[in-house]
Amino acid sequence: MNKNLKTAAKILVAILAANILLTVINQYFFENSLEFKTASRILLSLFTLLFISKFEFLKELRPSKNTFIFSFLSLFLFAVSIFNVNSSLMATGFVVSTYNHTIFILSCLAIGIFEELLFRVFLYQYTYKFIRKDIIFSLLFCSILFGIAHLSNLVFSDYYKISIINQVLFAISIGLLLQSIYIKTKSVVLIVFLHAIINYLGSYKKNILTKVVSTSETYTFEDFLTSFISILLLTFLVIIPISYFLIKKELKKA
Repeated sequence: MNKNLKTAAKILVAILAANILLTVINQYFFENSLEFKTASRILLSLFTLLFISKFEFLKELRPSKNTFIFSFLSLFLFAVSIFNVNSSLMATGFVVSTYNHTIFILSCLAIGIFEELLFRVFLYQYTYKFIRKDIIFSLLFCSILFGIAHLSNLVFSDYYKISIINQVLFAISIGLLLQSIYIKTKSVVLIVFLHAIINYLGSYKKNILTKVVSTSETYTFEDFLTSFISILLLTFLVIIPISYFLIKKELKKA
């Protein structure tokens, strides 16, 4: 195995192992506390920043010329998402405390920061500069690893097990899109908020609503198949064309 690939594997395994350890601690000692989850992701983000600094990738975090525009767009999209969720909550009659909602929002942001720094910044730059100087290879490699990392949900979530396949495929697809957006915009803020919005809209019912039926009690093979086909169509008809459009100028430069 290539020496640089071994190094990347060791770093990725170390960080993901730390993530798993913190998840286990949270599950068995803190009853899956969102506060602990948020704090642990912040800690892992700092850990990831150490490697970003060690390999001199800090310049990738410097503000771009459009940072203000992207930051405003990110905050606007997040605010719209929160407003829509609040409207849905009011319509259903569920009461969620401001504190619990705020902690959930912060947890989504913390996860977005950690995973974007790890996969979209550190791992992509490391792959591109030290393993293979090829945008497409680096894009696919990091996105696939991002998807595979979600296999941990087989152990640490109560989702219906077969649905994890769709989660992995969806993560790969979203990884392709977010990486392409980052290559195009060089805006960490934008991809962090987009990641947070996806997590927020995709899991707010499970995390902040009460009286919600467990997914494992209602999920059927038909649900799995419908989602599987939808993800494939989304990926090949929408995500891949958009991703190519975003990075085509960079491909010409390479």
